Amino acid sequence: MRFLNHISTILLLPSLLAADVALSTAVRALSVEGNTAVTTREILEWMTVRPSEVFSAVALEYDLRAVRDQYRSQGYLNARIAVERLEYSSDSTLVDITLRVEEGRQSIIGALRITGSGALDTEVILEGFETT
Repeated sequence: MRFLNHISTILLLPSLLAADVALSTAVRALSVEGNTAVTTREILEWMTVRPSEVFSAVALEYDLRAVRDQYRSQGYLNARIAVERLEYSSDSTLVDITLRVEEGRQSIIGALRITGSGALDTEVILEGFETT
C-alpha cells in the first residue's frame, strides 16, 4: 500500500509543479508562530520561500525540512514545523503563509565517555564533535 502512495505522489508531482507555475501565486506574507528559542528572522533566513516571490508548494515543503533540520542541529530533536494556514486572495494571485513551530525541549549532552577506541586517541575522536 505504501508503494502505491509513493507512485501516486510521483504521478501527481508534474501536475502540482504545473499548477504552481500556471497560477503564478505570489507570497504576500510569511509568518511564524510558536518559536521562542530561535527568532523568526533566523527561521526565515533558513527558507527559500520569500514574500513577493512566486509561491511553490514543493519549495515550501523543502523549507519545512530545512527548518526542522536546523532546529535538530541545535539540539531540538523533537522540533516540528508545519503549515498552520495558507490564505489565498479572492483571485488566488496572493497567498499568506503561517507556519507553526513546536520546538520541544533542547537536548544537551552533559558528559561523553569514549571507550574501546584503541585505534584513535580520545582527543582525535572529540575533534569531530561540535562543542559550545
